[in-house]
Amino acid sequence: MENIYIIDRLTSKIISCNLPEGKTQPKYGSKVLYKDEENKNYVGTVLGHPRECQKKYTFVGVLTDQQLEQFNKNQEKAKTLFPIFKEKFKKEFPESVPVTARMNLYATEIYFYFYAETRFNFAEFVKWLRQDIAMNFFLYQVGARDRIRLDPNADGMMCASGHGYGLDCKMFHYPLPNIDTESLIVQQLEGRDIEKMKGLCGKLKCSLVYEEDRYRDESKKYPSRWNIYSYLKERVKCIGINIVTQEIKLRNDETGEIFKISLEERTSNRQ
Repeated sequence: MENIYIIDRLTSKIISCNLPEGKTQPKYGSKVLYKDEENKNYVGTVLGHPRECQKKYTFVGVLTDQQLEQFNKNQEKAKTLFPIFKEKFKKEFPESVPVTARMNLYATEIYFYFYAETRFNFAEFVKWLRQDIAMNFFLYQVGARDRIRLDPNADGMMCASGHGYGLDCKMFHYPLPNIDTESLIVQQLEGRDIEKMKGLCGKLKCSLVYEEDRYRDESKKYPSRWNIYSYLKERVKCIGINIVTQEIKLRNDETGEIFKISLEERTSNRQ
């Protein structure tokens, strides 16, 4: 039985469902309905590839046009309630950044998203907010990248990357990847100005993982940095590689000479 991988619309948690016999595989990005062991329904977005997840739920089907229309209306209603939450939350927790609000399919639950570097005690605030929000609500703390991705005011903004596209994080339909210094090392970017490689969220740009796998595979064809070997009967040291131009930067420690050769030259003249 085929599995479907879905990201929950409200919590961004990834779950999997078995595709029942006779059901057509939903398209990537489709809004679908699934239910848990208590038969409670949830809306999620179909992912294009398998993802790691711990729980498995029951697939119901792709949202009908009527359900999708109702779902979209609920999101508009959530937007009208967000300013109430924002004003109260900002007053109670000045260092926070209220982001947006989303509502479930049946308009019985609403999620308010906020960004903050610290944790808060919500006990008194929840009592205060219930006076104005007459429905079940949840407060959901998000990270720096999700803050930008979820913010409707960030639509159409650029990530200062100069590639002509909008925010990279807006393109992801699943939890955003972790970008660390290893990603920079693999792509020979260490030593560059880190600040120029950060997005609006203040973290390293999501686009830095787009070609990381390719760099890992291609780098296997090249000598390791600082590796010493013989080239044209001379002992040389690899001090850098350029996978894009397929070049290897070498240095002869005895003479101090630094020069570049192509990957093809290195292969044909390896001794």
